[in-house]
Amino acid sequence: MDKNEKFDGPFISDIFRVIFGRKILLCVVTLVVAIALALGLKFGVSRNKAEFQTAFSYQPTTLNQGLYYDNSNFNYQTLISYANLENVKNSSEEFKDININEIVDGNISISLDTTDLVEKSIETKDNIYVLSIKSKYFSSSAQAIKFIKALVKEPITKNNEIAKNLKYQANLDAIKNSIYVEDQILLLENQVTVLETAYTKLIKSFGDVVLQGLNISNVSDGLVLLQNDSNLKSLETLLNNAKIYGYMDEFEKNKFSLSQDLDSVIYDYELNSQKIKSVKELIQNATLNSQYQDELTKMVSDNEDVKASIGTYINKFLAHGYSVSQVKELNSSIANIFTDEELNAKLVSVNKGNKEAYKEELNRVIDVLKQYTDTFNEIENKVIESSSNVIYTYASITKQVNGINNILILLISLLTGVVVGASINLIIDHDKIYQKQSTSENKQ
Repeated sequence: MDKNEKFDGPFISDIFRVIFGRKILLCVVTLVVAIALALGLKFGVSRNKAEFQTAFSYQPTTLNQGLYYDNSNFNYQTLISYANLENVKNSSEEFKDININEIVDGNISISLDTTDLVEKSIETKDNIYVLSIKSKYFSSSAQAIKFIKALVKEPITKNNEIAKNLKYQANLDAIKNSIYVEDQILLLENQVTVLETAYTKLIKSFGDVVLQGLNISNVSDGLVLLQNDSNLKSLETLLNNAKIYGYMDEFEKNKFSLSQDLDSVIYDYELNSQKIKSVKELIQNATLNSQYQDELTKMVSDNEDVKASIGTYINKFLAHGYSVSQVKELNSSIANIFTDEELNAKLVSVNKGNKEAYKEELNRVIDVLKQYTDTFNEIENKVIESSSNVIYTYASITKQVNGINNILILLISLLTGVVVGASINLIIDHDKIYQKQSTSENKQ
């Protein structure tokens, strides 16, 4: 070869000869760099980006529609509130090192996913909540899963407490303060409706659960037996009896006209009494024959009928809860027509006949409805406590997202290690790239 000929550069074979010339150094550098880079990617870049994600829905399904069991609002965003995170952290020593102050500062999120998720392991039409928390705040996947499970269970715990406080006693309690029979009967009918609705809601939320060998629906069917219970008169009979006793709305609506009719009858009675008094005076003068005596007898008899009619009106007021003094205030003449003894006798008669019979029947119906109510409370609490669950979409409960795949980390680390190792060898032995070629040229 001509000595003046320029050198065109090394051959690839020369480069590889130098790279692999120090094999031990290459391997050591590659290994050290790969391990360092892998750790950095795994616990630095990837850990800061990676998140534990879970997707779930609730049983009862009301929570999935944003309602607790009593129809009060459930805001799923409260799951990631500081208060909820703090409650969960304080619930176990295992969570004491979890930094919730940093988690709540933009490192946790929750959303409502109404679409089908790719990795769904169950079929459900309910809304699905998706919760994500940065992985770096947990020492292990096991700790993260336990914390997340405790976190998302908080609404279940609150819902169970709400259900325990639902006593369904409002109608029964209101009866104690109700003075009108029509209101009392309406409250009883409302209580039956409340229980029927509550059973329907319970079955809709949890299914026709079997308790002690009996379906909920079988127990709820027992409510209709109230109308035909052999141990008590039905609500229909109670209603009819109340009408007979004169307790119903008709009395309240017509109270004013009844008072006017009473005044009219009393006026007739007093007018007749004046006539009777005049005839008696004539008879005492002995100037009249016996036919006037017969007429007087008839007038007195007719006026007694009028007095009895007055008594009938008074009975209606007494039957509706008026006292003797209140009846006497209806018309000042009543005190002249009836003695207090007569009025009290009427009141006692009304109480013994109408009121006591009604109240006895009313109390019997209340007792039975209370038994049905207590039974439902017991059933509801057992069903809700045993059937309330968090239903997870992922079979593994959580999965990691947004991190760098471990295989990718390994490949990047090894490749970088090889590049760094090769570069070091080339830097150290770069003169050897040209050594062989230079020797050949000198020989020529």
